[in-house]
Amino acid sequence: MYDFAIKKDFFKNPDFLKIKKQLLSLEYNPPSPEDTGRLSKQAYWHSRTVETKSEIGDLILSNIKNHFNFKIKKFHNILFTMVGNKPQLNPHIDLVKNKIEYQCLIYISGPISLENGTGFFTPKEVKNNKVSYFHTDHIGFEENKAIFFNSSKVHSPLQTLEKGGWRYSIVCFFC
Repeated sequence: MYDFAIKKDFFKNPDFLKIKKQLLSLEYNPPSPEDTGRLSKQAYWHSRTVETKSEIGDLILSNIKNHFNFKIKKFHNILFTMVGNKPQLNPHIDLVKNKIEYQCLIYISGPISLENGTGFFTPKEVKNNKVSYFHTDHIGFEENKAIFFNSSKVHSPLQTLEKGGWRYSIVCFFC
C-alpha cells in the first residue's frame, strides 16, 4: 500500500459544482468545548457531519473505489469542514483500530496554494517525552483534488498565521 495517492478531478464537474455550492451555503459548527482544549494552538476548524448513507456518501464510496481501487468496508464518518489558520502546525494521526484505518481528504473551495494544503511528517526525535517531526511531503490545495491515505500517517493542515487561508473540504474516515 502506498503512503498516499492523489486524484485531481475527484468528482465529475456537475457533481463537484453542486457539492461546492452546498458546502459554501452551510452554517458550520465550531469545535465542541471538549475539543477546544484539545485543539488549542491547532487548526481552527468548523464541521458538519454528513450522513454516510446518503447521495454524497454513495458518490464518495464509488469514486474511492474507481479512483483508488479501494473498497470501503465501513464508513466511520464523513465531515464537511472549514479549516482556518493556526499559530503552528499540528502533526497528528487519526488512526482508530477497526474504525478509522484510512481516510480521504477532498479539497472543495479555497485559495489555490501550497500553504493551504496538507503536509505529511515523519517522527524525528523524542526529547522530554515530546516528539518532533520532519516535514517529508506536502500537497498543495487545489479544488476537487482528493488525497487518499493510511490513517497511521502523520499529517497536518499547512495553514499557519503567516500563510494560507480558509479552506473547505470533505474528510472521510473509514476502514
